[in-house]
Order: sequence, then structure tokens, then C-alpha cells
Amino acid sequence: MSARRFVPIADWVRVYGRPMRVAILERRSKDDPDTKSLQVQHDTCLRWLNSLPAGSWSCDLRLAEDGGDVYRQIVSAWRGKGNHRLLRQIMARLTEYDVVVVYRIDRFGRNVVTVLTTLDQMREAGVRLYSVEENLDTADPSQQFNSQLFAMLAQHSSDLLGTADGLVDI
Repeated sequence: MSARRFVPIADWVRVYGRPMRVAILERRSKDDPDTKSLQVQHDTCLRWLNSLPAGSWSCDLRLAEDGGDVYRQIVSAWRGKGNHRLLRQIMARLTEYDVVVVYRIDRFGRNVVTVLTTLDQMREAGVRLYSVEENLDTADPSQQFNSQLFAMLAQHSSDLLGTADGLVDI
């Protein structure tokens, strides 16, 4: 994928002549009752993928630990820099993907520096992030400000939650 030319996801097959390779990231906090369940996240991401033209994407729907492309984790709040295990796993396999699909940006990460740094590394590798709930495609130049804004909102929410117990969700 060209880093300079934006191609809408729906046009992927027509432009590149092959299905886009997809990873799905699903995370929820065991300490946050407002976090959507992993099943809700999974179903929402699959519904979005299935709304795309037939044959336009491929994803091994097995969990990553079983060799698939679905990265799933339940996490506790902790003091950290936002480099969560799933993000490291996806980054290690980044060349295998064209797009990483996530339910919401705050499920991708809650540390603004880590999120923006990771998005920059993904962009350099030609991989985009698509957030289903926010309808946000980080490859779209017109949405890059929004991706930064959502990253800041995710950290702000985490910081507010962390002030009550001294912990910060990753």
C-alpha cells in the first residue's frame, strides 16, 4: 500500500487486485464495567467487515495464540506506558497485515504518545487502523486529526479513572 495515496477500504480489491489482510484487536478492562464485552467487540468488527464487498478482505478468525489474526485480551488497570502485550504482538507481525480493525480507539490504547507513535509506525509500514465505532480510517488524510483527538480522549478518560484509585489503564 502506498503511504502517499489514500485508497478507501471499499476500493481495496479494485486498486490492489487482492483482498486486504486484516487483524482484529479486541481488549477489555476487567475493572471497567462500561467496557464492551469481547464478544460485542468481535461481533461489531465482523459485522463491519461483512458489510464490505465480498472477497475484499481475509482474516484468520482464530485467536492469535492459535495462529490466527484475532488479538484478544482482558486487562487490569496498571501503571504503564501503554505498550500492551497485544500491541507488541501485532507490531511484531505488522508486515502480514494491511489493516488492523478495532472496536474503538480506546481499545487500541489509552496512552496518547504510544497510540500516536504506533500509528506513525503503522503508517510507515503501509498499515492502517480502522476504528469501527468511530468510523475512523487512519489512512484517510482528512481523518488524521480525528485519530489524534480520539487518542487524547482515550488517555483523558483513563487518567480520570486512574485518579480514583491511583492506577492507569493501558
